Amino acid sequence: MSIYKRASSASDREDIEKLQEETRDRFGPLPEKVLQFFEYSRLQVLAFELGLAGIDRERGGLVFRLGAKVSIDPSSLVQATKELRGLRARLGPDGDDPRLRIELQGSDPSEILTTMREVLLTLARYSRMK
Repeated sequence: MSIYKRASSASDREDIEKLQEETRDRFGPLPEKVLQFFEYSRLQVLAFELGLAGIDRERGGLVFRLGAKVSIDPSSLVQATKELRGLRARLGPDGDDPRLRIELQGSDPSEILTTMREVLLTLARYSRMK
């Protein structure tokens, strides 16, 4: 439980890496599900760094709630969405804030994490946080 708590409260990706190393040193080779947990934790930290309000699974897709603190200006956001068209990306409103919806091809956790990573890294390229 403390591993989960520490990963959830990590403030940067380096903290996640250290925790993963500690866990591997303590328990030996980590199962795929645990590796996926650490990858998800790293992606959550990146989403926070980008100013996203959250990432949700919703009706066969991923919804990236961009929120008021997002570090990407609107024209760059449109450009990033165009770059993600291969993932069937749609930019639309979510109340007062934009949201980016990505259609998922399946429900395999590793594919979902790969899609999350691709979207977040694309958004990071257009971000003002560089």
